[in-house]
Amino acid sequence: VMAIDPATAHDHDDAVSLDPLPGGRWKLGVHIADVAAYVEPGSVIDREALHRGNSTYLVDRVIRMLPKDLTVRVCSLLPGEDHLAHSVEIIYDDQGRVLESRTFRSIIRSKATLSYEQVQAYFDTGRLDGAADEILLALRNLRKLAKKIRALRFEHGALDFALPETHCDLDAEGNPVGFTKRTSTEAYNLIEECMLAANQIVARKVFDARVPGIYRVHDEPSDEQWARMADELRALGHRTPPEDAKDLNRIAR
Repeated sequence: VMAIDPATAHDHDDAVSLDPLPGGRWKLGVHIADVAAYVEPGSVIDREALHRGNSTYLVDRVIRMLPKDLTVRVCSLLPGEDHLAHSVEIIYDDQGRVLESRTFRSIIRSKATLSYEQVQAYFDTGRLDGAADEILLALRNLRKLAKKIRALRFEHGALDFALPETHCDLDAEGNPVGFTKRTSTEAYNLIEECMLAANQIVARKVFDARVPGIYRVHDEPSDEQWARMADELRALGHRTPPEDAKDLNRIAR
C-alpha cells in the first residue's frame, strides 16, 4: 500500500495497492481514510464540519473543514502505522476490464508516501532513491494497468481536455512571484484512474442498493449544442465539424 500525492499535500487521505493474480489478472485496492470513524454524528466537530461544508484550499494555506490534528495526524495514511480506512477492491483482467469488485472497512499499513514528482521522475529516469523493490514493482505494474483502464475509458467516449495546471509561487511575505507548471502528468493520471475506478464502483453499489445518492452525470449534447460548437470551432479554423467524442479529443489535443 502506498500514498501518492502532490508534494505540497497537507495530509494523505487515500492510498493504492496492486497485487498480481493468476491468469494475468490484477487486484487493485483503493483505500480512503475513514475519517467518519472518529466524528460522531451530531457532535461539535460534526456540526462545525456541516457549517463549513468543505475544506477551502488557498494559494498558501487551507481553511479546514475538520480539525488539523484529526486530518493531518490521526487519519492521514502515514507509512508504518495502522489506519482505519474504507477500501474498494477491484479485480481486472489482463486488458483492464473489471471482472468483480467489493467494498469493505479495513485497517491498512502504508509502506510509502510518494509525491507525483517522485513517481514521474521514476517513470522518466528509472530511479527512485530509497524505495523498496516491492514499491518499484507495484509502480511499474500500476503504470501498465492505468494505461489500459484509461484507453478503455476513451474508447467508451471519455473526453480528455489536457489543460495545464499551474501553481502560484509566493515569496516569504506571501507576494506572488511567478507560476510553476505541473509536469508530473503521467503520475497524476495513474492516481486519477484509480480514483475514478473506485468512484464508479461505489456509485454502482449505491445505485443498486436504491438509496439516495449524488451522481456526476454528463448528458449527451443536443443537436443545437453540436451545431453551435461546430460554428465556434469553424471560427477557430476547424473546418470539419466534430461528430463524436473521438473528434472532440482530437481537436482538444
